[in-house]
Amino acid sequence: MNSKINLMIMIVSNKNDFLQEIEDNFNKLKADLNSNLNFDFTISRSGNEAFFKALESKYSLIIIDIDMKDMNGIESICFIKREKLNQSTPVIFIEDTFNDQSKYLEKYLELKKTESVDLIFRPLSWVALFAKIKDVLQIVNSANSVTKTISIEGVTILLVEDDPVAQKVLSNCLTEENAKVIVADDGILALEIFQNQNQNQNIDIILMDVRIPGMNGHEITKEIRKSHHGKTIPIIGITGNAFEEDRNACIDAGMDEVLVKPIDFDLLISTIAKYVVIKKS
Repeated sequence: MNSKINLMIMIVSNKNDFLQEIEDNFNKLKADLNSNLNFDFTISRSGNEAFFKALESKYSLIIIDIDMKDMNGIESICFIKREKLNQSTPVIFIEDTFNDQSKYLEKYLELKKTESVDLIFRPLSWVALFAKIKDVLQIVNSANSVTKTISIEGVTILLVEDDPVAQKVLSNCLTEENAKVIVADDGILALEIFQNQNQNQNIDIILMDVRIPGMNGHEITKEIRKSHHGKTIPIIGITGNAFEEDRNACIDAGMDEVLVKPIDFDLLISTIAKYVVIKKS
């Protein structure tokens, strides 16, 4: 017996007729296919709303109206992808009518060079949607086969980061991988948490933003390294500066590795997994 495949889909538009047309086509899709697909829909009525929902969840597919007021569909997706949110999520742009002179065509073709995006036109057909859904399933299955080989499940991470948005983005990324995240927004709190940990809260690794107000990441790292447990705890620095001298300063302070913003989440997870394995061995 086949189990249900759950697809989380975000639909982005400020037009009621657009949203209704999407809903009608998915209803036809489910009825005609009688498949084992289960669609979980989230509606966003603007690019900004879509951004904040992308902070909270990882979606299997984003379907977005290309022609919205304030922030159009392409601008919205570029905003989301630039912040490394739902980075591998395929996107379907929908435009009202086919037009070779579309004002969005050039930007769409440019985006297609680097992202998994498609463009279809209204009026919609469930056949066209199903073709895209099959592509999504291939991507989802491929992603699942890769992530099974790298796991940070059960790893306890101390995240030292003062920016609320960065805290949320990183925390969501890590908890989606079944890691436990403890957040400290300044150096003093980070030291208190680290020094007062116990068997119920045993920190495996530290993610350290270098530019923390007050006591910066270098100073916090040096203080941690003074303690017995702190000599072996892996510390990964996070910095906005890609210069070699900045990396060297982090390593000299006692960090094991340095990642440059914007963070590549796949690289972050594989780096955490690597250092946790080294620590345990």
